[in-house]
Amino acid sequence: MKLRNYRTAQKKRRHDVFSRSETDCESEKDEASHWINNKFPPSRIRFDPQVQIPGSSILIFMARLHLPIAEATPIYEQLLTLFPTAAKFWRQYVEAHMAVNNDDATKQIFSRCLLICLQIPLWRCYIRFIRKANDKKGVEGQEETRKAFDFMLNYVGSDIASGPVWMEYISFLKSLPAQNTQEESQRMTAVRKVYQKAIVTPMHHIEQLWKEYENFENSVSRQLAKGLISEYQPKYTSARAVYRERKKYVDEIDWNMLAVPPTGSEEIQWMAWKRLLAFENFGHACHLMDRIDTASSNKRVIFTYEQCLMYLYHYPDIWYDYATWHAKGGSIDAAIKVFQRSLKALPESEMLRYAYAELEESRGAIQVLLVLHAAKKIYESLLGDGVSTTALAHIQLLRMSRKAHCIQSARKYFLDALKSSNCTYHVYIAYAMMAFCLDKDPKMAHNVFEAGLKRFMHEPVYILEYADFLTRLNDDQNIRALFERALSSLPPDESVEVWKKFAQFEQTYGDLASMLKVEQRRKEALSGSGPTPNVDILCYYYSYLGILFILEVDTIFLIDPLPHKYHHHLLKFTEQQHKSFSFQHHEMSSFVMNQSENLVEEVMKSHSTLQNTMNQSSVFSAVEESHCVIKVVIFGILFIIFVGEIPVRNREELGVSASMVQVQF
Repeated sequence: MKLRNYRTAQKKRRHDVFSRSETDCESEKDEASHWINNKFPPSRIRFDPQVQIPGSSILIFMARLHLPIAEATPIYEQLLTLFPTAAKFWRQYVEAHMAVNNDDATKQIFSRCLLICLQIPLWRCYIRFIRKANDKKGVEGQEETRKAFDFMLNYVGSDIASGPVWMEYISFLKSLPAQNTQEESQRMTAVRKVYQKAIVTPMHHIEQLWKEYENFENSVSRQLAKGLISEYQPKYTSARAVYRERKKYVDEIDWNMLAVPPTGSEEIQWMAWKRLLAFENFGHACHLMDRIDTASSNKRVIFTYEQCLMYLYHYPDIWYDYATWHAKGGSIDAAIKVFQRSLKALPESEMLRYAYAELEESRGAIQVLLVLHAAKKIYESLLGDGVSTTALAHIQLLRMSRKAHCIQSARKYFLDALKSSNCTYHVYIAYAMMAFCLDKDPKMAHNVFEAGLKRFMHEPVYILEYADFLTRLNDDQNIRALFERALSSLPPDESVEVWKKFAQFEQTYGDLASMLKVEQRRKEALSGSGPTPNVDILCYYYSYLGILFILEVDTIFLIDPLPHKYHHHLLKFTEQQHKSFSFQHHEMSSFVMNQSENLVEEVMKSHSTLQNTMNQSSVFSAVEESHCVIKVVIFGILFIIFVGEIPVRNREELGVSASMVQVQF
């Protein structure tokens, strides 16, 4: 709906523009000129490519209406500095010079804009200039004009709107004089080649060009025409089918859009270009055109990317996709040129620099040193003046230095990075792990972690990474010392993960006494952050790599954890029950629903009996043992219910409710 409304607005805008009379346009120009003179003198106008696009239009009005080209030139230059890919501004600029026959300035402007602005109106302006300049030069001028047509069609011949250009070129070739039979034959051959290129290009007027081609071949030789037409008929049919699909995507493009940095308002156009690029790359067009000519298909993809960058010039993902497409096709040099252009357009894009450096690094072992040196230079450019350098830039440069040179070079960059105000704990961790894993130097890694600890004792993530490193070294003594030092300085709200790691370490590598001691200290230290259900703690301690003995507990909260010696009974029981119910789900589900109510009633009766005998000291130990057995039985039932083998809607049928489970023993 949003896209449909957008298209309707675009059509209405075009209708309003073309429905105005010439008198209306002149009055508007006079009014605009008067308003500009009073409100917006050139000295007061400031450019902002992101928010002041209407101001740019005002400047164009000023330049076109009443200023001589000599005075308008600085305005155009300032405008085109902000919008270097705005073909309509380039065309207005060059037409202003053409109007006063300033040929040298016209040539200079064309040399600056043609290859970056692949737009048919601008290129047709170029052809008009060339034809006018060579109109009276005879054969030499005709040859120059022919070369200009070939040059133009090589770049914009794939445009869906290039039909009139092909027709103009064909008309020009047909109009060339032929002094003899040989020249006539050469002229016909040249016309035939242009026709055959045009009829396999998915563009407007393709059907008209096909009819003209048929008439042309029949006028030359009916016998030869039959074979040529039958040869090109399937290619023309495929190109026409591609054109009809291509037109649907092209109609969504706003060709008056200016290339501005992303603000969110251009999302519709960004999506439209993405769909068009996907169609050219992977859609039906790709398969059909590959049957005609793979080279032509690739040329059209390149043209689409280049045209897209005229409008999405500030979008790094478009530059990256374009370079990646070249690289996947084996054109590494072309991909590098795209990355170099992208960094001129977006010099602050770290993503493009990383991608460019990766491409340089992956070029192979033919010129290893040169390749690594080129990649290293790209990473060095990320540092800039050092003031706005990010920690990620330091880390990437460290890695590249280690690859391109040696340990000493990486160490030097690390010492330089420490002097930066933007050096975070990430740089310490990265270099320490590089020394440990790549240089096989655990002592150096340990020293780096210790040096960083003096600056980042307040960072829980740094503490955890340091602890993991010491765990790899089996240095349990220093691990405990690290936890003690860190927990003594961290505030409670920031020490939750460190306490959890400490307790897990003791549970894995210590004994029961040390684990319980750390757990008690953890509870006391974090008492202000709210209670933690004991079942959560139990699940955390007795889990491994995502394996939990309780998969889902819902609203179950245990008042006291089970004694440690009964954990293996619970695990064994639940594991057996889970396997049994997984193997015979349908048979056992009915059995559980029939028997569970009786089982729970028996458990409750046993609990009542145990409560009545609690005053008898002689049976106290038996009561405690039975107490734990009851918990195991209830846990087993709950496991079967909540593991998902029995549908949730049948839980009430089992007779087990939350009130039954929250039993106070």
